Amino acid sequence: MEAISTIVKILGVHFTYDSQQFSQKNFESIEKTLKEYLKGWASRGLTLIGRIQIMKSFAIPKILYRVALISCKKTDFIKKINDQIYSFAWKGKDKVKLHSLINSVENGGLKMPDIGPMIAAQRISCLKKYLDPYPASWKFFLDHYLKNVGGKFLFQCNFD
Repeated sequence: MEAISTIVKILGVHFTYDSQQFSQKNFESIEKTLKEYLKGWASRGLTLIGRIQIMKSFAIPKILYRVALISCKKTDFIKKINDQIYSFAWKGKDKVKLHSLINSVENGGLKMPDIGPMIAAQRISCLKKYLDPYPASWKFFLDHYLKNVGGKFLFQCNFD
């Protein structure tokens, strides 16, 4: 039997049955696009705060858009993206511990974004929207697929 090799691109995300192609077309293209984008900004004489602002304004939204549409369970992907971001911020190797840079200004940091928690927060906000009582067509699909495991009740349980 011949495998289905069709790749469909919807809203900038490639969908396919082949998980290796899916990973290559989506995650590796995000890494490549981000690298090229940050390379364009690297030659400008930006300060550290300016480079952080470029990431917050332009780079991070591009990443979050893609991972909002596809499941991002790859910790190596998040590590590579963080490495690119921090390499851009420091113009090479890190000069300060990551946690020091992520802290708020009041705590001695520069509010540098950390992509892993941002992706997790985006997922949680999606669940919050699902549990809100307003009607939406996408909720009917999710209700259908979750009905065998408890539906909305699943998210209202205290598992501690």
